[in-house]
Amino acid sequence: MFTVRLSNFTIAGAPAQVRAGAPLTFNASAMGLPHNLAIDGNGVDLRPSTPNLMDGQSGTINFAA
Repeated sequence: MFTVRLSNFTIAGAPAQVRAGAPLTFNASAMGLPHNLAIDGNGVDLRPSTPNLMDGQSGTINFAA
């Protein structure tokens, strides 16, 4: 589980690497515009099923393995 802060054009606390094939859980807090989290690159394209977090909201964003 990772704790991240989402603000306009910044993701603070995000890991540089994660283990392939493992489920991921992020405890996220949003500041500014509505935010969500996607993982894209190196042949990976993961989109969350959770709604956007609004300014000041916190929530959990999960990605299945």
